[in-house]
Amino acid sequence: MANFEISSGNPILDDNVKNWLKWDIQDSKSYQDITQMVDAKRWKELEKIMVNRLAFGTAGLRGKMGTG
Repeated sequence: MANFEISSGNPILDDNVKNWLKWDIQDSKSYQDITQMVDAKRWKELEKIMVNRLAFGTAGLRGKMGTG
């Protein structure tokens, strides 16, 4: 894990970021992106992707659910 303190003021975000960095591969793009956001203290952006639920829609597509 990166050698910096994560202190966004949101304990849920802090835990989520720490877990992501612990589980992710250090050479991956996602690891580098997250560490750069933490270094830049882009807490709102991190909250959006690590705390808030993602919204998914069907984009107007409907069909029978099945395997695959």
